[in-house]
Amino acid sequence: MNWSAILNGVWWPDRDAGIPCNTVALPGGDGVTDNTIALSSAGGVITLQFTAYGITDKLEIIHGNSSGTKVATTGMTTVNAGPFDNTYGTESSNIVPTELQTAGVDQFIGTNKGSVPSRAAAYTLETGNPSPLVSPYQQLIWWVYTTADYQASPFVTVRVTGPDDTAWQFERAC
Repeated sequence: MNWSAILNGVWWPDRDAGIPCNTVALPGGDGVTDNTIALSSAGGVITLQFTAYGITDKLEIIHGNSSGTKVATTGMTTVNAGPFDNTYGTESSNIVPTELQTAGVDQFIGTNKGSVPSRAAAYTLETGNPSPLVSPYQQLIWWVYTTADYQASPFVTVRVTGPDDTAWQFERAC
């Protein structure tokens, strides 16, 4: 694989080195939206703060391109590392759900489903880092990766899936 070409913007949907540290990604709405983040060759932690406002949305961290391996996801009751919803916003069909369809899928979060768990304590326990979660964000999503993960693919795709009339925002915390 020609990683040099990928890192120079040939593949990357956002056409640069991805979402830099402590940067808010361009807020989005309905459909499927992809962003990328370059990994460090030394390994590390990808940490995202996400808010889905009222209508539910789902954020996933996918190792590699959009058809890569899902490694972390939002959720109302599940842990950071899955299980994963493989119906909505999943390659190759990229089905966009209706708001009604998101109600039965744990990975779609939003205040219209109730109180969104922050996962702050779980984040600190797993990473050893203090929680960076601040308002207006509702939940932390993270992935601890190794040098071997970097060698397999030097980037992740951050994919957000949401129904019509939704709004969401995420920020990369470093």
